[in-house]
Amino acid sequence: MKIRKILVNSSLLAVLTAWLAFGLWANDKPRQPGDYLAQARAMTGPGWPVSTGQRPTTSGAIYLANLNGQIAELKRLNASQAENRFAPELAKLLYHRFQLTGRLEDAESALLLISGDSQKSHANADLISARILMGFHEFDKALLALEQAEKNGAPKTETAAVRRAVSGAQGADIQSKSDVSPTPENLVSQAAAWVEQGRPDKASELLRMAQDQYIDSSPFTLAWIHVQQGIIFLDNQDYATARQFFAAANERFPQYTLAAEHLAETELALGNHEVAAILYRNVVEQSEHPEFYHQLSRAEILLGNKEESQQAALLAQQGYDQLTEEYPLMFADHAVGYYIDIGDRATAISLAETNLEQRQNRSAKLLLATARECCR
Repeated sequence: MKIRKILVNSSLLAVLTAWLAFGLWANDKPRQPGDYLAQARAMTGPGWPVSTGQRPTTSGAIYLANLNGQIAELKRLNASQAENRFAPELAKLLYHRFQLTGRLEDAESALLLISGDSQKSHANADLISARILMGFHEFDKALLALEQAEKNGAPKTETAAVRRAVSGAQGADIQSKSDVSPTPENLVSQAAAWVEQGRPDKASELLRMAQDQYIDSSPFTLAWIHVQQGIIFLDNQDYATARQFFAAANERFPQYTLAAEHLAETELALGNHEVAAILYRNVVEQSEHPEFYHQLSRAEILLGNKEESQQAALLAQQGYDQLTEEYPLMFADHAVGYYIDIGDRATAISLAETNLEQRQNRSAKLLLATARECCR
């Protein structure tokens, strides 16, 4: 069982692990979730997802190389400044690289930089801190940083967007959008809220709008938007349609771990075990996230590679045990599905309860209910 979520560009969040299926009333007639999914599926076709030929962007390799160069230069500059003047921007770029590659050490370095004693408080630094703290699911600390950013004169449109993401992660209704600008990032956040309400059709409309509004040359944002749309279909077991979006994201940005591993997941679900295993092997070379080893173990055993499967399974268990001890708030929701899979009901319930303590939304409640029902 794999727990997924739509991820906000700036925070690794904007809320979802799963959602409750329920009918909504329209014209006095109940409508079923399948109707909404069919509408979302009907939107796909030429231009959605947009291809690299239709909308060229910088290659993923060049984008990542430029990011690595910027990080290296900021590290050099920051080391020469007694007051860590470049720490906030360096933290921002390190956290972004973590979003791309999944390497936790980058996120840890970013967190350390924003927590330094010499860190000077100003609007931009506080906003960066709030976003990184959100990524670690330190929501109360993120709100404090956000309040400080507002005191220091941060633009209200930016603080409102971050506050909405935190509120949504904690279970609040985030449908209202009068106080935020309709950027691609905010549109994806709105889409996450609609998914939470069981409306993949509304979410898809916003994601398509986000794609069409994006006009920059970076490959990341388009790949990220396509991954979010793919997740909607994946969580509704429409693997073939999901694969279209993950494949588009992976073609545009092969170095983007989230796209590659979700593409591997759909290939595995479609019975393409060898393709899935190859993708997962490449993914774990870039990121040692235990979920990737867990899925690789599944792919290897389906190919009859017992020894390789056992080795991957061991790395998955060691990784999850370590991460849930060091960062229980950040990895609680991710890890529940893993512990359900291996039959560890007690750990799954404990982590689901931890997740619910900080998130009072439908997804957290459903996750706990699922953990309690498993392994009986």
